[in-house]
Amino acid sequence: MSAENVEIAKRVVDAFNRRDVEGFFALTVSDFEWFPAMAGTVEGGGYRGREGIEAYLADIGEAWEEYRVLAEEFRDLEDRVVMLGRIEGRGRGSRAARHLMAIG
Repeated sequence: MSAENVEIAKRVVDAFNRRDVEGFFALTVSDFEWFPAMAGTVEGGGYRGREGIEAYLADIGEAWEEYRVLAEEFRDLEDRVVMLGRIEGRGRGSRAARHLMAIG
């Protein structure tokens, strides 16, 4: 099951980067909750369910011209998957490119 979880995590990151709500939501449970690490970058705290994913992606689109997760490594922890990587983006107003943070 853990190799399957790693594959699912990779597909979630891919769907997120493509802003594919259908693909993203198909890989999660209906009451999925997302608490962005960069809460100060987009408004709000957490996002829940399909409507939450749509709202989060819309918030990113308003603030960022480009915004993507660059997954560099996935670690299989049996019942969990840890993704190591970073977020890159380009601000909508400033158009400044940024390496936003390392994530893991």
